[in-house]
Amino acid sequence: MKRQQKNELTLSVDAFSIESVNLSVPAIGERIKVARKAVGLTQDRLAALAGATSKRGLQDNEAGKGMPGGQMIGAMVRAGINANWLLTGEGPMLLSELDEAAAWRARAEQLQVALNAAAQAAPLNEAAMRAIIIGVLEDPRYSAAEADCIAARAVQLYRRALDDNLITATGVGEGKNKAA
Repeated sequence: MKRQQKNELTLSVDAFSIESVNLSVPAIGERIKVARKAVGLTQDRLAALAGATSKRGLQDNEAGKGMPGGQMIGAMVRAGINANWLLTGEGPMLLSELDEAAAWRARAEQLQVALNAAAQAAPLNEAAMRAIIIGVLEDPRYSAAEADCIAARAVQLYRRALDDNLITATGVGEGKNKAA
């Protein structure tokens, strides 16, 4: 970490990227306050979780007068707050939301494996299939569905589009009555 000014730090977000996040102490203080309230903690309770004998340091952090220390950040993480969000504002605020994002990534990977297998079995209009999968994922009826159910619905819609000549294996079809 390299100190730029009294109230700012610059940290690399990604070791492979030259981009960085400007960490303003007032912004971090505001995120501490928002997160504390989101998990239902009082200043007294959060200060106690951090091992502090008073809430004064936390009040200074929330007011943007000082950078939180490791004990405070650790207490926030134990309370369910994502430390990356707390410090940078990037990603979800709650650790439970990270688990949800990981589950979505896993589902997307499963669907990609199924898509790749289908592409090897027969010619596939990948652009059309991707659009169909996105449409199925955006349908609230499938928001909690298993990957197999989503894949089955996507294949059903893809086959219907082929049958109706809306698409071909290589592009856009003519549609029924040549109206596509």
